[in-house]
Amino acid sequence: DEVTPLCVRSFTGGFILGGALGYVAVWESDDGGEGESMKSVEEEYRLSTAAKVRPEGDAVCALDITVGEEQLLLGFGNSDIGIIAMASLYSTEEPASCHAMMGNHAAAITAMDMAVHRPLIVTACKGDGTVRV
Repeated sequence: DEVTPLCVRSFTGGFILGGALGYVAVWESDDGGEGESMKSVEEEYRLSTAAKVRPEGDAVCALDITVGEEQLLLGFGNSDIGIIAMASLYSTEEPASCHAMMGNHAAAITAMDMAVHRPLIVTACKGDGTVRV
């Protein structure tokens, strides 16, 4: 099945897509050491893993990654916020588990960012026209 991508965030090894139905996909650089500068996206990156992180199927509308790239922060279509360990996306033994917190917006979170040196999260919502810290 195809899942519509709704947000993207880059990280050291590639990029992460958040999409409809609660899916997250990790695309990693497939650098074979050839040194070619003109590769297509299909040649440059490979789909490393895809996981449904939300059993309810709420869309992943925004995401951010911690500085150490160990945790992924997710903003959902129902205004909830979730956090998931990057390692759990790669696990084959059990499904990825997202710890969700109730959001403070009246609609989907459309953008989010984490502070580097403090435990702060900023979220924005186009639907209710607010920014929350």
